[in-house]
Amino acid sequence: MNEFQAGQQVAAEVVRLHEFFVRWLGGTSGTLDGVGKAEDWADFEASLHSNFEMVVPSGDTLTRSELLHNFKPAFGTRPGLRIEIRETKVLDVNGDSILMRYQEWQEFMAPVTGSESTGETETITARVSMALLQRSTKAPVGWQWLQLQETWLAAQLNMKLVGHKACCP
Repeated sequence: MNEFQAGQQVAAEVVRLHEFFVRWLGGTSGTLDGVGKAEDWADFEASLHSNFEMVVPSGDTLTRSELLHNFKPAFGTRPGLRIEIRETKVLDVNGDSILMRYQEWQEFMAPVTGSESTGETETITARVSMALLQRSTKAPVGWQWLQLQETWLAAQLNMKLVGHKACCP
């Protein structure tokens, strides 16, 4: 496999994992493509390297076990969530590892907080992510996530999702 093919595989893995996030957080895991909820979760766990770490936009670092512990009970907490992956770019290929950058745009309904308002409002967030993935036979599609760092995009303010292929309806 050449570097271009490996990059295509990793870009597809980025989309695949975010499709899982949409199913899990949206509460539809186990209802799409004949994949059961337990199998969906097992694939997610297998996607993360045992030494996986994630730096979230606030700067906090989560280990694999912390992420899994916090994410599992979030099932169904964001019905209607949409995630769009934009601008995937391979930054480096080194043996069995690929460093990739991409943008992740999320659209969801969030509770209105403060003052006398109640209800929900459409919320759009955007972040740029750098991910280091490593080839692995343990992963569902051959690549495990080793490192992930997310940074908020300032351009997310007052923006709408427009004209880009969404990965996850």
